Amino acid sequence: DILESIAVYAESIGIKYMEMLLDAYNVDQQKRAYEADFLPCAYFPAMMKDERDSRIDYIVTCRTFVPLDFKGLKLTEGTRAYTRAYYKIRTTKLWEDLEHA
Repeated sequence: DILESIAVYAESIGIKYMEMLLDAYNVDQQKRAYEADFLPCAYFPAMMKDERDSRIDYIVTCRTFVPLDFKGLKLTEGTRAYTRAYYKIRTTKLWEDLEHA
């Protein structure tokens, strides 16, 4: 709910795109981000080190508040699943907006 509230507020003040860094080993944190419609968009292995000098990997997630334009894009098998996930989230949000209009 907190992430969704932040996203709603960000959109209300004109923000079009947000990114968030997540601990790659924190599954609960990732789950909450995905439930708030953030999608993974990058992975940074060993971005930081902790106090024991162990590496900490991060996932970058993003949420956009405007439709992306994929005209002319040539999808590969690697990008097809991501594009489908984006459109599934975007169309679900559009239907929700229509139902509450």
